[in-house]
Amino acid sequence: MSHTKGPWTVNLKGADAKVICPDGREFDIGDILYHEDNKDNAHLIAVSPDLLAACKRHIEYEASADSTDPNPTVEMASRYMEMMAAAIDAI
Repeated sequence: MSHTKGPWTVNLKGADAKVICPDGREFDIGDILYHEDNKDNAHLIAVSPDLLAACKRHIEYEASADSTDPNPTVEMASRYMEMMAAAIDAI
């Protein structure tokens, strides 16, 4: 699977929510005058590259973790918590 790398941004000007890729392409998410949830949908879509990166990094960490040590290091756990919190805050 491939996708356009982030950061993606959201444009809420006018009647529609749009997601804009770094290469300038715009994707119309839908009317925001009658469907207020389209604003949130646009923000969720825009943050998806960051969420995907956080998931991939977590999987890489889990795959490389010592199976005899059930506790991740505080440093690694803190880093992943920061990444996930940043992605959630962007929504």
